[in-house]
Amino acid sequence: MFRKLLLAAFGALALAAPAVAGDGAREAKGAVSAVSAASITVSPDGKDPLTCAVSDHSPSVAGVKLGDRVAISCQRIGSDLVLAQIKASDDTGKDKPKGVELKGKGAVSEASATVLSIKTDKGDLLSCLVPDRLADRVAKLKLGDRVGIFCKRGADGKPVLQALERAGKGDDHAAREVADIAGTVSAVSADSLTVKDAEHSRSLTCSVPDAFAAKVALLNVGDKVKLYCKGGVLAGLARPETHVEVADIAGTVSAVSADSLTVKDAEHSRSLTCSVPDAFAAKIALLNVGDKVKLYCKGGVLAGLARLETAKTETPPPAPTEFAARGAITALSATAITVSTDGAPLTCRVPLSWGDKLLGFAVGDHVKLYCRGVAGNAEAVALEKVI
Repeated sequence: MFRKLLLAAFGALALAAPAVAGDGAREAKGAVSAVSAASITVSPDGKDPLTCAVSDHSPSVAGVKLGDRVAISCQRIGSDLVLAQIKASDDTGKDKPKGVELKGKGAVSEASATVLSIKTDKGDLLSCLVPDRLADRVAKLKLGDRVGIFCKRGADGKPVLQALERAGKGDDHAAREVADIAGTVSAVSADSLTVKDAEHSRSLTCSVPDAFAAKVALLNVGDKVKLYCKGGVLAGLARPETHVEVADIAGTVSAVSADSLTVKDAEHSRSLTCSVPDAFAAKIALLNVGDKVKLYCKGGVLAGLARLETAKTETPPPAPTEFAARGAITALSATAITVSTDGAPLTCRVPLSWGDKLLGFAVGDHVKLYCRGVAGNAEAVALEKVI
C-alpha cells in the first residue's frame, strides 16, 4: 500500500514540475522571476517555477532582467540543476535565440584587441567584440582594409566576432573606391570627418586614421576643406586656396616700425600700410622715414620690398647665396619656417605657392631645408622630411 502511495505522489509531482529534457535535465519557458550571478528562476504560466544554478560554464545572464520571457534548459550535475542554455521567448511560445547572427562586408574603421568595426558597403557601422582566439588576426588589420565578418549576439545582447576573412580579389574595386568633396566641415571628431558641399546637396563622411589625426585636430565646424576617402577612410585633406588681395605702391616711407610699414605715393594721393613678417625684419630695420621704396603686400602682409634709390655710401647688395639646414622644425607659419641645427637656426621666407605643401609638415618634424637669398632675407626653395 505504501509503495502505491509513493508512486502516486511522484506522479503528481512530475505533472506539476517543468518539462523534463533528457536524463536528469529540465526545461522551462516563462517569465524570469529571480536572477543573479549565482542562479536564475523562471516561472512558467500555470506551473511551478524552475530554479537553476549559474556556473562558470553556463551562458551569461548579465543581460537578463526580471520579467524577461525566456526558455531555459538545465542539466543535473550531482544534486544540482545547472543552467546549460537560455533563449529569448516571445509571447507566441516560439523561441527566439538571443544569438542573432550579424554579418557584413566593408572597410575597417576600428581594429583593437577588444573591438572590430567596419563601415559596410551600405554605409552602416557594424561593431563586434573580439574574442581571444581571433585577437591576433584582428591585430594584423589596418584602417581601410576590406574584410567580411560574421558575429553573433551573446546572452548579454552584445555581438561577438565568430569569423573573419579578407575580402577576395573580386572586392578590389570597392577597396580602391575613392570619393572626394570640397565644401564646409559639418562634423569633426577624433574618429570621423564630415564635409558638406557648397549647395548642401551631398555630404561625405570619412573615418580618420592615425596618419591624419593631427591635421583633423586643427579643424573646426565651418572650415572650408577638400578631402578624399579611399574605402571610407580619409586618404587626403587640404584647405582650398582663398583669394588674397595683392596691393603695391611706390613712394616715400611715412611711418616705419618693427611691426608695420607705411608708404605714400609721390602725389600723396594714397598710402599703403603693411604688417611686417619676421622674414622682412632685417630689411625694415634699415629703413627711415623719407626713404624711397617700392613694396607690395599680400593680404595686408608685406611680401616684397625694394629701394628706389641707394645712398652713395651704400655698398652694392650682396649676391644671393644658398643656405641649407638639417634638423627639427621649431617654428612654422604661412610666411616663414625655422629649422634648428647644431649651429645657428635657419629662418627663411615661405614662397606664396607653398600653401598646400606646408600641410604635410608640423613643428618637430625632422627635415632638410634649402633657401636662396642673403643672410637674414632668404627664401625657401626646397623642403623634405628625413628619417
